[in-house]
Amino acid sequence: MTDYQNDETAARNQRMLPWLITATVSVIAIITAMVFVTLVKAADQVESELGAGQTQSPAPETSETPKPAETPDPEESEKPTEESTEVPKVEVGPTGNTVIAPWGVSLDLSTQLGYTRWSIPSGEELLFEFPLAQELPDSCSASRTGWGFARVDQAVPGSYAAGGQHYTLLKPAACSADKKLYDQLWGLTDAAMRSIKPV
Repeated sequence: MTDYQNDETAARNQRMLPWLITATVSVIAIITAMVFVTLVKAADQVESELGAGQTQSPAPETSETPKPAETPDPEESEKPTEESTEVPKVEVGPTGNTVIAPWGVSLDLSTQLGYTRWSIPSGEELLFEFPLAQELPDSCSASRTGWGFARVDQAVPGSYAAGGQHYTLLKPAACSADKKLYDQLWGLTDAAMRSIKPV
């Protein structure tokens, strides 16, 4: 073998050396990555098995005796819910004058109430039939009637005086199903009472 051939072989080996090193490092890196991924998967599997075992463990029994449920006092449950005595504030809007001849007075009814009829079933009570009250839901049908006011001999809380006579508001039981409409009827009826004046 000539010196020329030896030089050529040595030069080729020198050129291949970086490729061999790169290939070796790549193989080592791939093997290392595969081992790392395998270890991570194994760790995750062990952790999930341990977690499942913990969630399936029975809850410790408590020695405390459960307290019996409190039974409501029948007297308290039968007590009616207290209604507010404060008259709701309403926008009365346009009104129409109505004369109550048997009482010798007139009053102003809000047009929001609709075409209203009135009656005096007893000499001291004036009751109205408001079309607006008919819009209350069926669950509050009892609240559609009973709106009006009564004449009383002396002043009482919330009463109104006109022409030497005192008047107090009459209203049916509250309607929780449509409190807004009920409060509107209440406020408009009270406003009509406070517009009473002798004719």
